[in-house]
Amino acid sequence: MKRFSDAELQRIKERNPISSVIGRYVTWDRSKINCSLGVYWACCPFLDERTPSFH
Repeated sequence: MKRFSDAELQRIKERNPISSVIGRYVTWDRSKINCSLGVYWACCPFLDERTPSFH
C-alpha cells in the first residue's frame, strides 16, 4: 500500500534536496564538495571520524 503517488514523491524530492535535509545534521566538508555534480562529503554521523568518508 502506497501512501504517496510517484508524482507526489517526485514533487517532494524537487522541493527538498537531500543535501539540504542531511545538511541539518552534518557539516559538509567544503574542500571536497562539487555541487554541480551533486557530490557532498562529511564525516559520518555515526562514527567519530576526523576526515570525511560520508558522501
